Amino acid sequence: MLLVFRKSRYRKRELTDKEATAVGNVYRSRMTSTLPDIDLADKVFWEMHNEGLWLQCDCRADHQNVNPPELTAVNDPDIPIHLRNINRETDHADNCPLKGQHTEGGEERTASGARKKASLRRIDYSSLLRKEANRKQPTGTPDDNDEETRRPRRAAVSSLARLLFTLIEDAGFNELSLPVNLDKSYPGAAERIRQLQAVLDKTTVSRGHKLSEVVSLRPWKSPEEIMATLDKAEWLEGRERRFWMIFTTDRVTEEGAEFVLEGKGKDGNDLCFPFRPTRRLKINGEAGEGRRGHYWVIVRFERNEVSGLVECRDGYAHAIYSRNWPVPVDSELEKATLKGINECAVWLRDKYPSINLALQKPVHEQQITDPLSDEKGYVIPDFIVKVSENGNHAHTLVIETMGYTTEEYIERKKKMHRMMNEIGRVVTDPQKWPEPAEKPFCNYLYGVIIHL
Repeated sequence: MLLVFRKSRYRKRELTDKEATAVGNVYRSRMTSTLPDIDLADKVFWEMHNEGLWLQCDCRADHQNVNPPELTAVNDPDIPIHLRNINRETDHADNCPLKGQHTEGGEERTASGARKKASLRRIDYSSLLRKEANRKQPTGTPDDNDEETRRPRRAAVSSLARLLFTLIEDAGFNELSLPVNLDKSYPGAAERIRQLQAVLDKTTVSRGHKLSEVVSLRPWKSPEEIMATLDKAEWLEGRERRFWMIFTTDRVTEEGAEFVLEGKGKDGNDLCFPFRPTRRLKINGEAGEGRRGHYWVIVRFERNEVSGLVECRDGYAHAIYSRNWPVPVDSELEKATLKGINECAVWLRDKYPSINLALQKPVHEQQITDPLSDEKGYVIPDFIVKVSENGNHAHTLVIETMGYTTEEYIERKKKMHRMMNEIGRVVTDPQKWPEPAEKPFCNYLYGVIIHL
């Protein structure tokens, strides 16, 4: 097994036999692994996490011209650091210990594959400012002041995503009363920022103080000045000094993001404010650079305990439909689905003005009952559309954008759709997935709604 740099695929080193065995054992089951195996595997996982490495499995070494299966290290705040397979065209050999997406830390799933514990849930704003504490080093690593050898704090990227999505939900950016004019700028990006600022100004984070004191929507502002203000804040006594910045941009890579003020620089040039997280920037569903237009970006700052400098530590980026309509989307296909739903709403307004559509892009998981096992599990549909007539709610549609046609994906999605039927009727885009679509999605959805 090889450790390679994820961007260039340049080789760093090969795992020793003991390391490879430990990684396989812990990947299969951390709970039944020995302490020496867990200690050795965790060292590999942290090396991958800290240095931006992927693990290339050698189980397909006997197949020439086949790209090896690859895994990445995931540092989630709720469970131990672990490996996750990266979706690629090459799967592991059947007897490979790294085959499949194994659960970590005792995570359980229902018969349909839904998590029994929500992973994408609302964040408690009062938990953002943690108490100051000394953090334990991984077993066997030097406990000194060398920044390169210290274990990173457990404020993982997933926490940034949860904070961003919670703010998006509170600002109402994930809901639309259809139809809207997706091609026009109104209400415009500036108005959206004012909406989000209003949430920050009225939401309490601690001791009567507002979120706006630790979350900034002004990426042009000096991080040092913001931190200097927090250093003097008596209400933060005993709490870690940290703050967040949120902005939208179309310049996103794993190295960082740039906020741009168009034409505000010298001689009418763009004025750019770069953000380069020391732990790199996580782009939802993408590697390398963002290719989906504009993104919500959230970055976190804290003071380096060794140098004393204010650092941009980590960041997260999630694609949106557009700057003016910042509904979070997971792919270009979801953008097309959203556009199709809106087109359908336009036709309904003209032909059936008594019918109204309210769209929600869920940003947190919903708990429902698995019909196969009668267990409680969590799912997150792509879109939920509530259909009302004359102001009275009548039907709920769950709209799922289907991206792949592999057997594993089809089987997994069919099981999840049985669960989502507990929320509302499931409609897929394309409509006869996994078969090719016979008509545009907006036409099909129009027919579904008028015959409800």
